Order: sequence, then C-alpha cells, then structure tokens
Amino acid sequence: MNQPAGGAPAPRPVTPPAQPATRPPAQQPRKRSHTGAYLRLAVIAIVIILVLIFVFQNTHRTAMHFMSADFAAPLWLMLLIVLILGAIIGYGLGWAQFRRGRDVNDAGPG
Repeated sequence: MNQPAGGAPAPRPVTPPAQPATRPPAQQPRKRSHTGAYLRLAVIAIVIILVLIFVFQNTHRTAMHFMSADFAAPLWLMLLIVLILGAIIGYGLGWAQFRRGRDVNDAGPG
C-alpha cells in the first residue's frame, strides 16, 4: 500500500462536506405592461359614449303593436328590451344545446 517511510498509513484526502441541494434562484416576477388594461378601458369608454349618444338621439316615443297589445315608450328603451330578450333567448338555446351534449359548432346537418 501507499505508506510513507516510517510505516504510518497515508492520510486520506480531505473531501469538502456535501453541499445541500441548491434551488434555482427565485424568478423575478415579469414586469407587465399596462397597455392592455388601458386599451380595454379606452374601448369601454368609447362604447359607453356611443351608447349615450344613441340614447340621447332616440328619446322620442314610439308605438309598438304586438298581437293585441299596444305599447308606447322611448325607442331606446324598446331596443334595450329587445336586446335583453334576445340575449336571454340566445343563452337559453346555447344552454339547451349544451345539455344535449352537442358541440355548438355541430349545429348544422352533416
């Protein structure tokens, strides 16, 4: 074996103590651009302005005859009622189609 002169055993090489497993450095949060939020706010503001212009230009009363009922209300209110009824019917039809297990895109024959 490797014994130096004098009969003493050779010293073992010193190994450094085992390092604990290191974790990768914490990721810095990405800096987000607020451009998307500002764009969304700008679009919402434009839509609100357009809706207000529409309402103020359509304040005259309009008569509506449906079956045997007669209604008179501002035009913007009647259009709002029709919009809400259309949204409810559209949502209901979509929900019914979902309940049947069909995909909305497969509505047609084929």
